[in-house]
Amino acid sequence: MGLAAALGLLASGTASAQDQPAAPRTLDLVTGVLLYCMPAAAEAWTKELCASIDKEAAGLAKTAKVHFVALKTTDNDATNKQKARDAGFDPTNALWLLVKVQRMSPGARPGWNIGLQADANTLPHAVSKGQSQRLVFTQGATLDAGISSREAAKAGKMLLEAFFETFSKPVKPAT
Repeated sequence: MGLAAALGLLASGTASAQDQPAAPRTLDLVTGVLLYCMPAAAEAWTKELCASIDKEAAGLAKTAKVHFVALKTTDNDATNKQKARDAGFDPTNALWLLVKVQRMSPGARPGWNIGLQADANTLPHAVSKGQSQRLVFTQGATLDAGISSREAAKAGKMLLEAFFETFSKPVKPAT
């Protein structure tokens, strides 16, 4: 009987530890993610790249269980906010993600740059009792001038994966 009771206590202790909520992720501090991919206007392949990035980000957001909206070049501030509300989240407490595809500046080696920037309003830090933080993330990739659209899509995917991996980690206590 003593062994059964000890096993019961051990099992109930394990169960209660598992019931404890996990540390919040950075993505849990926002209500959703709005993505705007800006292609280079004169390059049709960059529009295809942005469509690929939108699709990839939607899948990663779904896996991360975060609300997501891919914005279009025809959207404005009002439609951006309405799309967020339609998707079930508050745009004033969202993370804004910009992916910009552009030709490298003259004088630099010929090529392309895909830049990813994330920005959010100042939010309460989940584990610091009300202390605020501003979420900012920047990542980029430099591509050769003759890169195929398939290879460019891989680079865009890597940037998005790095973003979602970083923001899906538990928040560390503020110091």
